[in-house]
Amino acid sequence: MALPKTVAKDEFEKTIPEAAREHYSLDEQSGEYHLGLVPKGELNQFRDNNINLQKELKALKDKAELYKDIDPEAARQALAKIKELGSNGDGKDLIEKAVNERVANMKKAHEADLTKLTETNSSLQSRLTNVLVNQKLGELALSKDVGIKPEAVSVLQLMAERVWSLDDKGNPIAKDSSGSIMYGNDGKPLEMKAWIVAQRTEHPYLFNQPTGSGANGPKGGNGSGLKRSEMTTKQKSDYISEHGSESYNALPM
Repeated sequence: MALPKTVAKDEFEKTIPEAAREHYSLDEQSGEYHLGLVPKGELNQFRDNNINLQKELKALKDKAELYKDIDPEAARQALAKIKELGSNGDGKDLIEKAVNERVANMKKAHEADLTKLTETNSSLQSRLTNVLVNQKLGELALSKDVGIKPEAVSVLQLMAERVWSLDDKGNPIAKDSSGSIMYGNDGKPLEMKAWIVAQRTEHPYLFNQPTGSGANGPKGGNGSGLKRSEMTTKQKSDYISEHGSESYNALPM
């Protein structure tokens, strides 16, 4: 059965299995739990902080433009002119030292602010990327036609961190270890759902087993002919390893 995307707060524990509850987030504004979604307030906060940091970064870069055209020779000539305008020998040295220290301190403070802001912006971008990618991946992975086990979504998200990021338009995009865009069999950029389904080949333990006639699915052995009372200890162990304890407990006695 597919998990509902939205559940009322007072129905949450009655409706959602414990293993899948970690993939829901409570939206305090609506009082509802949402599958694989970040609460609207938290997501807006991420975006607002990111916009403010971008503005601060631009302001610092604009400020840096004030320094790039400074001509050291012209500055020295200006200092020499100041000296000619009546300062004594000690006064000349003090003025020159004060100006040099002032410029050096301003440049140092500007570089420190720019470095800190750049690091903060990079960290926020990384966090926002993980939030949005994990949100999209959780929605697709838990859909009925994909069949990921709810408790395996967190494992899939860790795997996705090495592959998925956001493009300039905020859309998920897959890249290999060399940074090249990954493409699907249709020659178009790889879609996230296709990537998730492809994991069934190498990581079948992350997925629910198919059910139906002749299949030993996760809901029991109705078509398997197995009975718990007739299985050896090894058979029980092997069955649980392959299908999980829930499937084993669903077998008839």
